[in-house]
Amino acid sequence: MGVHAFVVPLRNAEGKLEQGIEIGDCGMKVGWNGVDNGWIRFHHVRIPRENLLNRFANVAPNGEYTSQFSSKGQLFAATLSQLMVGRLLYFIGPSAAIHACLKAGLYFAFQRTQFGDSKHNARETQLIQYPTHFVELMKGLAFVYVFESAGNEMCQRLFDAFKDEQKREEFHALMSGLKAYICEYTPRFASKIRVMCGGYGYSAYARIGEMRRDLDIFQTAEGDGTVLHQQLARYLIINYQKELSSYSGKFQLVQEKMNDFLYKSNPLNVRSTAVSYICSRAFFLKCFHFQVRYLKHSITMKLRALRFAKLPPMTAWSNCCFFRPSVFYTLPQLLFHSSILSSVLSISSFPSINN
Repeated sequence: MGVHAFVVPLRNAEGKLEQGIEIGDCGMKVGWNGVDNGWIRFHHVRIPRENLLNRFANVAPNGEYTSQFSSKGQLFAATLSQLMVGRLLYFIGPSAAIHACLKAGLYFAFQRTQFGDSKHNARETQLIQYPTHFVELMKGLAFVYVFESAGNEMCQRLFDAFKDEQKREEFHALMSGLKAYICEYTPRFASKIRVMCGGYGYSAYARIGEMRRDLDIFQTAEGDGTVLHQQLARYLIINYQKELSSYSGKFQLVQEKMNDFLYKSNPLNVRSTAVSYICSRAFFLKCFHFQVRYLKHSITMKLRALRFAKLPPMTAWSNCCFFRPSVFYTLPQLLFHSSILSSVLSISSFPSINN
């Protein structure tokens, strides 16, 4: 039958725990101690049939079970898709936290002076004027713009996801990859900012340490990044396999390979080192899209080879994750950067993640 959701009353009208239910507090945590996390244990607890949240499945009075899905996997995926709002919040939260960390880092970089050329300038040099310091801060600033732009775009897509099943599936896959990516990046950047701020960063007044602790839990809440990267990669590969199974998909694949061959055969495209070309919108988008297509095709062929060798689907997938783990991390990252690049370069919205 798979995973189902129920409403289970924990206490009776007098406020006492129902029979067979135990609860407790999880105690102090690394961060988020303002959130009161606890645990629940059930011992042979029975509830009425009406307590089943029956959006996806139902049990009739005669005990007959019905579901709109034909397999446990589909039901499980539909149940997990309800987490997309939470994952969106867990994308916006780290973005706001890293914004505050960067603000503290920029403030310190403009205020703190250190060393300098005493022969030409009696004043010490601001930290922001040192290239090693400036570049790190500008990389963080660029990511803040990227993350906030992505968050705004995903908020707009959320309304469409509730109305359309296909868009909801795409939103859930994309949100999984984005959540994993930002939650892995932001703790590292917060630690870097803390070090770059010296003693000020170590002070509680800067709040960098507090936010760094809270950012750590984002990597666990609403899904571990290792699994979420695979959710997006799996969605992309399944859709790619569907494309290959159709005549139009096969024709498109041949057309893409021919276009790539003609593009590479042109020495102006492959050998040109002009700044205007390398920094152009077309060059970056083509690089991103080419690598995404290459990764999708290579992992699809690997999966087919393992399935041809009579390996079960789950074993074949796990073997691909073990032998080619970079594929499952690179796909979401490339997709994220190419989508943001499209937005930054005056494209009105994200491209479809199947492109």
